[in-house]
Amino acid sequence: MNPDALVVVHDDARVVTHNDAAPNNPDAATDPDATTSPDAATNPDAATNPDAAPVSILTAAEQAVFRAASPLPATPPADPTNMYADNAAAAVIGQKWFFDRRFSGPVGASGQGHITPAPTEPPAALVTAVGARGTPGLVSCGSCHAFTSNAFGDDKKTPNHVALGTGVHPRHAPPIVNSAYNEVTNWAGRFAAQWELPLPVSENPRIMNGSRIYLTQQIFKFYGVEYKALFHEAEHGVDGGDALLAAVKLKVAAFNAAQVPVIVGDELAGGTIPRGKPKANAMAADGLWESLSADEKLFVNRVATNFGKALAAYQRKLIRRDTPFDAWVAAGFVGNAVPDAAARGAKVFVEAGCDDCHKGPMLSDYGFKNTGLRQIVATDMPPTEGAGVTPPDGSDLGRFSDGDALAKANGAAGATPGISVNTRWSDDQAAGVALLARFAAVSPMPDTMRGAFRTPSLRQVKETPPYMHAGQLKTLREVVDFYDRGGDVDGFLGTKNVLIVPLGLTPAEKDDLVSFLDQLTATSTIPAALTTDTSGQ
Repeated sequence: MNPDALVVVHDDARVVTHNDAAPNNPDAATDPDATTSPDAATNPDAATNPDAAPVSILTAAEQAVFRAASPLPATPPADPTNMYADNAAAAVIGQKWFFDRRFSGPVGASGQGHITPAPTEPPAALVTAVGARGTPGLVSCGSCHAFTSNAFGDDKKTPNHVALGTGVHPRHAPPIVNSAYNEVTNWAGRFAAQWELPLPVSENPRIMNGSRIYLTQQIFKFYGVEYKALFHEAEHGVDGGDALLAAVKLKVAAFNAAQVPVIVGDELAGGTIPRGKPKANAMAADGLWESLSADEKLFVNRVATNFGKALAAYQRKLIRRDTPFDAWVAAGFVGNAVPDAAARGAKVFVEAGCDDCHKGPMLSDYGFKNTGLRQIVATDMPPTEGAGVTPPDGSDLGRFSDGDALAKANGAAGATPGISVNTRWSDDQAAGVALLARFAAVSPMPDTMRGAFRTPSLRQVKETPPYMHAGQLKTLREVVDFYDRGGDVDGFLGTKNVLIVPLGLTPAEKDDLVSFLDQLTATSTIPAALTTDTSGQ
């Protein structure tokens, strides 16, 4: 053994040796510029006999880790709770809705948003990076999940920037390419299925600031014929929803007329759009939603549910599989599918314990862990972008709060069940119950989940900067540096996971590890037909 080798004992008792010098290249000890191919390093005959079979630098155990991660299955797992998951017509209309900005409510109406000029100016002069404060119809799903990144990620981001919609969201919008393979939806597992997410997103004041009543009106206004041709559930009534929609519009008009000043128009306008959803809690005053009859509420909720299911069908089309990594695994971990540095980086990946969490076809165990990452606060952000970020002390509780919300959405702790996988809105409630059991969501969640976030997939990772749940780290090298130092010392909530310990990687090993991570991004792109705004705006 080279006496200069650095020995690191990982927390799971695996002994890791790190050495700048290639162990099977005697010149490397005296010539820092000497290089050795992976084949020659482990097969001495390869240097002198061109016919010798190439041999990987990975051990059998290390190869097994990556064989379990490749290839990505040809299709995402089935979702029995969504009968439209693989319906071609649903995917077509879902693509239109993904890009349609007409479902969103007013920008900054909840007192949030990236504000310029200075907030000391009159309210009418306040303008956000999205548009004028109070203006509806400016934000779509595609506003944050931009196809220009090839991963449908948040391509506007720089460090400490979080999702920008009608307001400022405290989390970074994750990429959605290959997201149909994920076992966990969003950063902390708030939803049990992809189709559950769009309605809460559309009603979130920081993202789209809309409501289910407004959403229903807009769908029937711009997509009524297509909608009624595809969706035929009982909650629509015998005429496909026309009579129920007319009744809802009458109540919208009555609600608007009762406002001061009176709002004119048959749709919700301006700041009243967010009022077309259930009140936040039992103690809050009744609003427009509470004035609807039981049948009217079922109708609106059915439309909102189908909105989510069609969007999920579209996302199942956004698949990229052909990475250099997969080609390298298929070739037996030899050949030139990846650079020599990446092959060395794969070995570091396992030696350093990255595979403790990043494993399987999506290179994620879908677990929730507190990595000891400092959370951002409003003062971390550029001056024009910090206004309205809440909570300002960086207290994003992660899985602790999202697991609790998931449990309550499914009837835990006496809460009224929402639109979820185990209720009437699911197309297979038994499958939904089984799905929820896997999530171990309870109310309240255990303290170990404070500040814990999901293990993200590493596929397409080269194209999805910045990294972590709030975009705290700009580059993959910064991510490697973060884990190498064992996380941050302070600035995070909860208790750091025991797996997060200093690794003692050398600069060369860090470079190799980043090279390996670069090979996890597909060489193909999403077909242009699927990245086109088909909303007809």
